[in-house]
Amino acid sequence: SKATVSVLNWYTATVVRVEISEQHTMDKAKEALAPKEGETYGVYDHIFNMVSTALEKNPQNILQAVQKLPEFSKHVKGHRFDAERGIIRPPAACSDDRDVKRAREERALFDNPEPKVITEVSRPTPFTTVTTTTTEPVGLKTAYRPIAEDQRYHRIAGVGMPKREYFLLDQAIAKLALEKDLKDVQFVGKIFGTQSNYIVVRSRRYFEDPETKVYKERYEMPKAPRKGVDVPIQIEPSGIGLNRVSFWVCKYAGAEWTCLPDVTPQQINAARKIKKYFTGDLDAPVQSYPPFPGNEMNYLRAQLARITSATDIQPEGQVEVFADEDEDAGDDDEENPNALKEEKYKPLVTEPKPVAIEEGIESMASTEKWQHTNMFIYKTGRGTMLPPAPEKEDDDEPPADDEEEEGEKEPEEEKKELLQPIKEDARYAVIKIPAEPKEGEDGEGEGDADAEKEDEDADGEDDGEDNPRRMVLQSWTGNTTNGFYKKHGVVVIRSLRWPGATTWLASGQVSGSVYLGDGLKSTDNAFSPPIPPPVQKEVQDMQEQADPTSMTEKLVLRGEEPKADDSEDEKEEEEQEADE
Repeated sequence: SKATVSVLNWYTATVVRVEISEQHTMDKAKEALAPKEGETYGVYDHIFNMVSTALEKNPQNILQAVQKLPEFSKHVKGHRFDAERGIIRPPAACSDDRDVKRAREERALFDNPEPKVITEVSRPTPFTTVTTTTTEPVGLKTAYRPIAEDQRYHRIAGVGMPKREYFLLDQAIAKLALEKDLKDVQFVGKIFGTQSNYIVVRSRRYFEDPETKVYKERYEMPKAPRKGVDVPIQIEPSGIGLNRVSFWVCKYAGAEWTCLPDVTPQQINAARKIKKYFTGDLDAPVQSYPPFPGNEMNYLRAQLARITSATDIQPEGQVEVFADEDEDAGDDDEENPNALKEEKYKPLVTEPKPVAIEEGIESMASTEKWQHTNMFIYKTGRGTMLPPAPEKEDDDEPPADDEEEEGEKEPEEEKKELLQPIKEDARYAVIKIPAEPKEGEDGEGEGDADAEKEDEDADGEDDGEDNPRRMVLQSWTGNTTNGFYKKHGVVVIRSLRWPGATTWLASGQVSGSVYLGDGLKSTDNAFSPPIPPPVQKEVQDMQEQADPTSMTEKLVLRGEEPKADDSEDEKEEEEQEADE
């Protein structure tokens, strides 16, 4: 009926009005209890967590223990899940800019170089043009032996670096050789400094202009201004002698490489007289006595020349002296002896070949089986002998002073040939073995006196190897690892003069060298710098000469001999006669 419908409509409207009123009240409560701006946890969240925890878990029977509500509130608040604290975040990024820079440089080592693009344009017909573009991958043009292959032998020899550094160095050296188009690239080693280290790589002499030519050296020594004055030794030009190779250094794998300048004889001789630790800064001054002509860059170059010259060794029979037939044919052309002659590059020794080991791998540990493969540095500080001086003409007769000066000159050094045995190197030390004390007839005192007398007599004896009272230490020492198996035996040769220089030979097939040290030479005794030179003598007083008289000038003009000067007594007599 209509009455029933009206009642239902009224009831529905009333219920909806009540629900809307309750929802509006709940919204206002949530808004009032919501967290304020900047907060993540409010009163509403806390009440919701308490009710849900009580209904789900009912810890400590909280629903029937109203007095425990304060403690329950603290418990819920302390064990709530915080989104800010609950998310596991990565550690903060490194704030050191140097580490970030180094990581980026190491990442750049693995970037592939851009391929070489070759474009060719051809015209098969006058009205047709064909353009062909090809790309070629860029690769090394020279054979480079990765140092990662030598890592095993370094470990056997007891030297080396971390595996990660070997891997990064391979990438850095290959990238350097590719960018600079280097040839004969070889890893030399690592020199330790007080602040940072130097990684050293050697290559054939690098020229920025590939078309640069090297000419034979000519005699250009200046003449001494006067007797007894030394003149500077002639510098070896680029590509000749000690400057026939280039050394590249960097602080770590990925850092910028620096090509060291050429070395001079003055720097070599100055480096022989001082001992100075490297700092790791190429521009640092070298403060020493005698003064060194240059900074740490030049000092490092001089030390590297000395190290490689003394420690580049290989087994006997593995290499031979390189013979250039074209050079002998070119020497016959003497049409213009004063013209510059081009000096073509040639290696010092041939490519290494396997060594035939007949007596076992242990026999290669002897110093008699090894030889030097690098040029010798003479006392002049050069790796080659001075070129011959030009012959003087017959009309130009040297004065008598020059003849006397030539007689006082020191004898010239003999030319050292390649492949000199390392056994002939200077001795490292000679140890005196004391005599055993003998017991005398009346007591031990006489026996001790006899032993001391024998020691004094032994001081004047020869220090040769045949002397039983002397122990001679050579500059090299060798040992063998895993000598029971011929295929896996490794011989290790170490230098005592240059601590850190190590050479190995594996099964007679593979050999190599590495230097890991501070770049200083070991001496027998404690090093002491040379004393200053003696103070120069005073200059002799000049003897004055009397001016000639007018009478003497007239006699000379007439062609007559002037009279000898009268003595002082005669002059006094003449003055007395004139007075009378």
